[in-house]
Amino acid sequence: MRSGDWSFLNSLANCTYLKILALTETGLTGELPHSIVNLSTTMEGLYLYGNHIYGSVPHEIGKFVNMIALSLFGNLLTGTVPESIGGLSNLNSLDLGFNNISGVIPTSFSNITQLIEIHLDNNMLNGSIPTQLFNIPALQTHNQLRDEVPRERPFLNTSAFSVVGNSEHCGGIQALNLPPCHVKISRSKETTISLKLVLLLVLVPLGILVACLALIWYQCRNSKKLIDLLPVLKDNQYLKLSYQDLLLATNDFSPNNLLGERRYGSVYRGVLLSVEQTFAVKVLNVEVSGANKSFLAECETLRNIRYRNLIKIITACSSTDYKGNGFKALVFEFMPNGSLDNWLHPTPSDQGNQRNLNLLQRLNIAIDIALGVDYLHHHSHENIIHSDIKPSNILLDEDFVAHVGDFGLARFSLSTTSNINQAQMSSTGVHGTVGYVPPEYGICGEISSEGDVYSYGILLLEMFSGKRPTESSILMEYDYNLHDFVKKALPESVIDVVDPQINLDQEEHDMTVNQSYSRAAMETRLASIFEVGILCSEDTPRNRIDIGVAIKQLQMDTWEPAGFRGYSYNPQIHWVVDSKVCAEYGMCGEISAQGDVYSYGILLLEMFTGKRPTENSILMDNDKDLHDYVRKALLQRVMDIVDPRIILDQEEHGSNINQSHSRAPMEVCLASVFEVGILCSAETPQKRIEISAAITLLHVARDKLLQCS
Repeated sequence: MRSGDWSFLNSLANCTYLKILALTETGLTGELPHSIVNLSTTMEGLYLYGNHIYGSVPHEIGKFVNMIALSLFGNLLTGTVPESIGGLSNLNSLDLGFNNISGVIPTSFSNITQLIEIHLDNNMLNGSIPTQLFNIPALQTHNQLRDEVPRERPFLNTSAFSVVGNSEHCGGIQALNLPPCHVKISRSKETTISLKLVLLLVLVPLGILVACLALIWYQCRNSKKLIDLLPVLKDNQYLKLSYQDLLLATNDFSPNNLLGERRYGSVYRGVLLSVEQTFAVKVLNVEVSGANKSFLAECETLRNIRYRNLIKIITACSSTDYKGNGFKALVFEFMPNGSLDNWLHPTPSDQGNQRNLNLLQRLNIAIDIALGVDYLHHHSHENIIHSDIKPSNILLDEDFVAHVGDFGLARFSLSTTSNINQAQMSSTGVHGTVGYVPPEYGICGEISSEGDVYSYGILLLEMFSGKRPTESSILMEYDYNLHDFVKKALPESVIDVVDPQINLDQEEHDMTVNQSYSRAAMETRLASIFEVGILCSEDTPRNRIDIGVAIKQLQMDTWEPAGFRGYSYNPQIHWVVDSKVCAEYGMCGEISAQGDVYSYGILLLEMFTGKRPTENSILMDNDKDLHDYVRKALLQRVMDIVDPRIILDQEEHGSNINQSHSRAPMEVCLASVFEVGILCSAETPQKRIEISAAITLLHVARDKLLQCS
């Protein structure tokens, strides 16, 4: 199933006895289709959480009268909460949290007599809480709700509800620490108020003293409690772990369970017998400067994000050990294959185990990391800058899916975080690790998403060259850094900088078993991958491409080889009268800038193939259009589709071309140009690159051509 393809709903509409539909954390994208309401009314559970679904919840959702659980949290949904949900009288659980839903909470919810819990946190809801919801046992909001919090059930028990983040709330029980609600004062009470004011002025010194003592007591008490509790494994379950629990789970933090040492502490493997789960425990060394700030930053960041390519936090513990010393730990899901750093640079003890990542695995992992960074920058509830992208912070699960971890230096790019965490995270000092820190950070530059892109670019070059950015070997022969080391080798000497652990002969043998794929094609793909790393790691931030452009370029490199995970390209182009007109225009779509990009992409392909998009010759051999014609020939037969009037042999031996250069670099240059045309003429508008990105990529192709002169 492709991530943006919802056509399977049409088939499920015939399943009249469908009870549960669960597509959780599958990477599903696109707008929530209206056809979802055509599913059987017998359905009792709909679980679509943890994806990239946008659009609004359809009003017809109320037709599922047998629905017991509805969970759509962790997506990109907008619009309002439909009133029709109030017609789901059998609904027990409703979770619409972590979206961008606005409007008010419908009063029709009072009709759901079986409702046990409702999660509307981390949206943009406003207004007040309807009084009809007072009988719900569990209620969570983190929005912009206002007005007085009632002193009725469930608002008498702070464990049954949460109003954190609703800055305009007032009143409620004392445990909420909310400001009192303002009331109008009559003139008859002005005299009494004046007397009270005098008393307050007299008692001010005493009040200040009491407040200071209360603050000290409050901080001491909180230091011995859990800083945060997050759900683990199953819905409605929260894991509460003490110092003793973690001590037993890790066998007294035995060296045999040590997974690695980090900047602010150590990571251990632990087994919690009560739930039969293996997890990783990151124990912070509270005596190290910055450890407490790192702990708070990681808690603040991870409690609001859920994504397939980000490490999942289970819980956090802030307590004391048996000696009375401070103890802070974070508990994460366990990654069986460890860190990417251990695979790229195995220790002498690991080298005997033949730990190695092949070319396909490395490209899959590179795309996973980019998707995780893209989520942080563009799709999380608040834009987040990681600040420390490097191999040791990339963890691999049992299927070698990459997860970005260690958010100890992360910060929000918007000034929406809490005052305490904002102050602490902005004063953490140098952000990043030597070799991966962008140049502007060294001259007091503000941290930015472009800084993360730089770190990712260096990481990408390291993954395919096998060299750390701090290795002395890359600094020889006047190379300043890994960026320059790789750039000087492109395009004709790409093989000289490829990691020798990538056995190209074996890779070629494995891939030619089932498909036509040559060593030359692999060299072309490797050059394209290195180009992405070069574009990401440019010295100045404005010259770097966006992480989204990097993803699209890397996905271009996954068209042909079977076995790539979830990125196969399978266009379904609709035929229209003029082949320079994009597909959506033929379906009554609105004209747009993306339509111009499509036309430019077709024009670019026409310029270098010499073929009109309407020529019959390109429709042979089951080619749908000029885009499809070029794409099929791109990896292996570039020279077969080049306009014959471009006389490469004459140019190669002419006065402007150095005769010592071979024809291969020019083929690489032409392949790069064709790739830009393919990216611009993708079928759906959201898959097309911006015209500015096309300009950048064409500049790179031109520079490579000039290097051959």
